[in-house]
Amino acid sequence: MPRLTPTAPRRAVKRPRDGAVEARAAWGHAEGSEVRETRPQVIVDIEFKDGLFFMTIKNIGSQPAFALRPKLDRRIVGLGGRKEMNKLNILKGIEFVPPGKEFRFLLDSAASYFARKQPTKFHVNVSYTDSSGKRYRERIGHNLEIYRDLPFTI
Repeated sequence: MPRLTPTAPRRAVKRPRDGAVEARAAWGHAEGSEVRETRPQVIVDIEFKDGLFFMTIKNIGSQPAFALRPKLDRRIVGLGGRKEMNKLNILKGIEFVPPGKEFRFLLDSAASYFARKQPTKFHVNVSYTDSSGKRYRERIGHNLEIYRDLPFTI
């Protein structure tokens, strides 16, 4: 796993209820400490709402991110089979993402996504720099199977 910061311990964060199964990130603080390292921290998540999947890219850190490059490790076709997500301009790179900035866009309906047997397990590799040029890398895992049997309408 790539090193994120020279002094921060690395640990896996598991979030199985919201779709981000595995996010490797350096938090930059000792166990029990309330102070987090001041740095950008960009995540790519999949949201499920009303039977639809949305992809979100968000800087949850306290500093801006530069030269953001999110890359899907699998070919994913969304919008009912009409759009290859890997080729979206937003996934080719974003030059500036201020703290708290979120990009959210429709991936597909869950019914269409599952019916077309699109990948349910995949990773997003995210790289970016801070204002000093220091490079960060995150690998975020997703498992959309957790949504397959959830009811969303009556």
